[in-house]
Amino acid sequence: MNWSLFFEIGDGQIYESLTEDVSGHYISWKCGNYGYYEDGTPLPKGYRIVHRYLKGVLLSLPKHLYIMISTEHMMLDIVK
Repeated sequence: MNWSLFFEIGDGQIYESLTEDVSGHYISWKCGNYGYYEDGTPLPKGYRIVHRYLKGVLLSLPKHLYIMISTEHMMLDIVK
C-alpha cells in the first residue's frame, strides 16, 4: 500500500497536514495555504497549519482499508 497517497512520511514518522480554523476543528491544509474555506469564505483570524503525527499500526486489507490508530499516541505540531 502506498501510504503517501493519504499521509506524508518523513523522518520515520507518518503525519498529515491540516488547517485548524478554530480550536479543535480541522479542515484541509489547502484552506490554510490560501486563507479561505473551499466555498471562498475567508478563514477566521488565528487559523494555523498543523501536522498531526500518527503512531500505531496501519493495516490494509483486500477491498477495504482500515486504519487502526491508538488516539493516546497522537500529537500535534504547530507549523504556522
